[in-house]
Amino acid sequence: MKQGLKKLAKIFGFFLLTGITLFALWCAWENWSGAREWKKTREMLIAKGIELDLQKQMPSMPPEERNFARIPLIAAVTDLGTGPENSEIIYENPQLAERFQQIQLPDLGKLNPFPSWKTGTPAKLDEVRKVIAAETGGGGDILAWIEQFGKELAEIDAAAELPDNQMPVRISESVVDLISFPLPFFRDFQDFQQLQTIRACAALRAGDNRQARAALRTSFRLQQTCMSHPTVIGYLVGRTMLERSLSVIWEGLEADLWTAEDLKWIRDQLAATTLLPQLEEALVFELVAFQIGTGTFMKSISADDARQLVSTIGSIGGAPSAPSSVGLLALIVPTGIWDHNLAYGARAAWKEGIQPVRERRIPDPGSSRIRSDRRNLHNFLTHVSFPAYSVVITRGFESAVAVDIARTACAAELYRMKHGDYPPSANDLVPDFIDRIPEDLFNPGTPLRYKKGAQGDRYRIYSVGQNGADDGGVVEFQSNKSTSRALGKGDWAWGYAYPGTEN
Repeated sequence: MKQGLKKLAKIFGFFLLTGITLFALWCAWENWSGAREWKKTREMLIAKGIELDLQKQMPSMPPEERNFARIPLIAAVTDLGTGPENSEIIYENPQLAERFQQIQLPDLGKLNPFPSWKTGTPAKLDEVRKVIAAETGGGGDILAWIEQFGKELAEIDAAAELPDNQMPVRISESVVDLISFPLPFFRDFQDFQQLQTIRACAALRAGDNRQARAALRTSFRLQQTCMSHPTVIGYLVGRTMLERSLSVIWEGLEADLWTAEDLKWIRDQLAATTLLPQLEEALVFELVAFQIGTGTFMKSISADDARQLVSTIGSIGGAPSAPSSVGLLALIVPTGIWDHNLAYGARAAWKEGIQPVRERRIPDPGSSRIRSDRRNLHNFLTHVSFPAYSVVITRGFESAVAVDIARTACAAELYRMKHGDYPPSANDLVPDFIDRIPEDLFNPGTPLRYKKGAQGDRYRIYSVGQNGADDGGVVEFQSNKSTSRALGKGDWAWGYAYPGTEN
């Protein structure tokens, strides 16, 4: 019996030793191959001009007296911290933050009153007047209702003339805190800009171009302030705000409400807009802070921290909460696993995000490596946290094209004001009304298309769009009843409805 037990113990010990040896060899292999792969990937990124030091990516703060983002009302909603476990937002100046948050439109319910350059939809000011009338019992005068915020708006309007607009950026040594830190000021800025949008449209309709231009200037400043936050979410919020500003511009152009002075100012503001370079900067920050930051953090943290990190990333991305096994995984897997995840995620971020923007092309979501590769130990972090780059980039391109079209449209209107009609050719706008016709992003080396309408009608300025074909300026929608454009079909143009052209 004893001999049998000894024999069994020897067999068990042999297999145990073999298992430990194999595990050690596997760990050594993973550590070696992971370190090699990550070293190659780092060298590739550096060769591509990617700055991998997060601190060096931080924007410098200009003097406060020159910075729109640091005037008291604006700074009040960005100067904040959190209570225990990020469960409570604590403002440094809660009274002023609350006052800024109060400067917004009344509850409009499901009503979307804002103009849209995409569909040619004017602002629904009558609907806003009804809401204001119901709330105040008066006649619903929009500008009179907005005047209750007159003191604050005057302060912000004046600050919008300042040359800088850099928001302070909070960077934590803990990637968990960096990812989970709340950013409520983006919503505050959006709510405030909605008021500015309606204010600008109402002022234009009332013939108060001074106030309309002041509201538009503030809208631009808010957009630029959001984009000064070097994250993808800062970029996306800023892009949404720019879309609203473009719609205000379109509203004035469509109804011929802007003066020549206004149009020159708008044209120059749009010329200074750099959407795609800013998108590339945001994608690089996303890569370094989150993709690389997460993998690096996982190499040296405890089981609880690992589980919390992956759970946080998953909840942000809509994925299920991380199971308890993730914490154990962080302790037992070799560091090479995280190096493989670093390399995989960084290469995916370059190929599917940064490189397409740099090369001015929209990536095909169907060719995404993340979508096609099965999840495994070498890529699971990327599968949890990788953003939908194709959507972000497509929207960025859409706004960039719209800015170029709007700038050219301002030049065409200036030409009409001087000559009594629109130009026969876009070349007639250069150099008196615009320095050059912007290049079509989807047809490099070729300017945006321009077609003058028949019998003195308007013009159509457009890009050939994502399909690369010249469809005569026709914009396609996802369906006959949809107001969402089918960006993969038709051309990209302003939302004007021209004779012989259906939008």
